[in-house]
Amino acid sequence: MIEAGLISAVALFLVLSRFNLRRICGYRTFVDVGATTVFVLMFLGTYAGMMTGILAGACVSLMLNVMTKLYGYERAHLVRERGCLLPTLVWQFTPGKLG
Repeated sequence: MIEAGLISAVALFLVLSRFNLRRICGYRTFVDVGATTVFVLMFLGTYAGMMTGILAGACVSLMLNVMTKLYGYERAHLVRERGCLLPTLVWQFTPGKLG
């Protein structure tokens, strides 16, 4: 049960590492809730399956929190410039402790 939860969380981070992890960490609440919901639904059916899903969600939450605090994150902001009709999407970086 513990191994399956850890393997599921590591597998999710291997897939997410294909994207910009700082941008994913910027929206960690949505990623955390979504991943936990998917893991619980994926292992639904038995008590051990539910505990595996909850453990995998907790591991994802812990890893996202540690990565955000150590390496920082990026959030999207819309910036409207003078004379331009459409706003521009700008990513704002917030540094962590290791920056």
